[in-house]
Amino acid sequence: MATHSVRLMQFGLFVRTLVFCGLFCLQTMPTVHAQYVYEQFDDYDLVMYERPKLTWNVRQSVTFSPGLVELWSLALDRQDAELQRLVIDTLAIAHGRGVEGVAELKPRLVAMASQPDQSLEVLRALMQTLVQFDARDQTQLMADAAKKHGAPIGEIVEPAIAQWKSPVLEQVWIDRISGPPTGNSLTVLAIEGLAAIESQRAATPLRALVRNVGGSSQVRMAAARALGELQDSGLVDFAGELVSIKSRPESLHPILATQLLSRHSDEKSVELLTSLLTSESSVVQSEVLKQLYRIDFRLVDAQRERLVESPDVNVRRQVLQAMVDSKQADRMPRIAQLLDDVNPALRRQASSGMIDLAQDSSLREVAIAEAMRMLNGDQWRGCEQACVVLTRLNHLPSGKRMVELLGHERGEVQVAAAWGLSKLKIPELLPAMLEHAQSVYEGFRSNQLSDTMPGKAMHMAHLFTAFGDQGYRPAEPLMREYLPKNHSLGLESRGAATWAIGLFYEGNLQPDLVSLFVGRLYDNGRNADTDEVRNMAAIALGRMKAESALPDLRKFASQGMIPCYWAIEQMTGEPIPTPGEQVTVVDDWFLAPIRNQPE
Repeated sequence: MATHSVRLMQFGLFVRTLVFCGLFCLQTMPTVHAQYVYEQFDDYDLVMYERPKLTWNVRQSVTFSPGLVELWSLALDRQDAELQRLVIDTLAIAHGRGVEGVAELKPRLVAMASQPDQSLEVLRALMQTLVQFDARDQTQLMADAAKKHGAPIGEIVEPAIAQWKSPVLEQVWIDRISGPPTGNSLTVLAIEGLAAIESQRAATPLRALVRNVGGSSQVRMAAARALGELQDSGLVDFAGELVSIKSRPESLHPILATQLLSRHSDEKSVELLTSLLTSESSVVQSEVLKQLYRIDFRLVDAQRERLVESPDVNVRRQVLQAMVDSKQADRMPRIAQLLDDVNPALRRQASSGMIDLAQDSSLREVAIAEAMRMLNGDQWRGCEQACVVLTRLNHLPSGKRMVELLGHERGEVQVAAAWGLSKLKIPELLPAMLEHAQSVYEGFRSNQLSDTMPGKAMHMAHLFTAFGDQGYRPAEPLMREYLPKNHSLGLESRGAATWAIGLFYEGNLQPDLVSLFVGRLYDNGRNADTDEVRNMAAIALGRMKAESALPDLRKFASQGMIPCYWAIEQMTGEPIPTPGEQVTVVDDWFLAPIRNQPE
């Protein structure tokens, strides 16, 4: 009997969801504002977040109420199937969370699972928890339960037995795929299990399943995939036979053939796979290209002219990768063409490929020429990615065109161009950049432009960081317009203006700015200023060595503003403190000991 007081709570028809967060962010997430589409501009780093680069990694730990395992053990003794099932499910969750001592209950679970009259619902919970416990030593027990109860238990334990590569169910699986249909779900489980344990005995029945024209497409596909994993030769004739038979849909048999040849690399297999590229189905082409690329990327590269403009992004992706792998100058125009691809991930892959290829001195010139061709074009996607390529390659002559692109109608191009200019650092272009920035500000003042237009405020932020980074003082009057609170001007742009002006006056105290920046620190109440502006204000105070602001900085540092700690360090030498440990007590269990109540 337990020595502490416990309470078995009454159970309803459901268990409330268990929620546990293992990581906590110290700083509040940025305010969502209209001009920022999720991840739209994340490729373009703002230097203000890197200098200084401040991190605050709070150590996280969890603890659990004492007596949990003892209480759950007592509950398992109760002859209440519903209570037992809930406790068993809880043990699986507790094991995953690392509750100490839970694994000691494994023998109890095994004993319960071994009871011949155990209810099916409790047995299902037991099997799920034993899987969670990685109970490989109980594979036979689990297999026997699956044989006895079929799908309700098999769907739980068979994937685990396959993952553990145990042959205990090999004959059961072979009998299942060889005999009368037992349903797609169980058949696929058997097929995948046989593939996992590399059962060569399964080859013949798997062939029969693939050949069964009237069978389930799902089963035939799983069988072809498994057979392809089991054999690296000897299936090309079978694959060719399938291709010659019409199917519905027409793509089915060609796809089955590619799965059968997933480990083949002989000449005859290459010939068959290549012939399938004539299929009108881009799905077939994509699957074929995957196999050809696995064998030799040059087999895919040879198809580039015919397939690079395929409507299927998966086809274009394979062709692009093969062209990059070829490392040939004459491929560069086609690669550059994909900078304007409609698929965002693919055009980024193309730009990364060009940058990588340009590291080879023999390819650098042609890569720059093709990127400049795209930059000077009128395709907005191509212009955006060309900015990335030419910036990464530090090609200074591209800067003049980037200034022109600041006025592009697409925000993506504006941001890419401004980011590129901030990285290239070309002094003679700063006046034109400021002229553009001034016109954008006038557009905001006249309401012709607004923060709802993607990129308008963000590209201004990159321009401001460029002005600050290069010490371009003529931009100061414009950037001072962004210091007072005015959310309509944009979140990052005001933070960047604050950061840049702080650089202008590093080591040069400006009383009017000190007063203004301290005011930004205190603007954290209702309708507060943004975290970006407040953080950059603290950094600016540190750069100016504004010792009169030390009490204010200490106040907000104690409230979690890490930039305030940095500013204090600049003036006093006091190191930024090491974050403490944050301990989370997890007590959201459906059944837990009663805590001692204070008297």
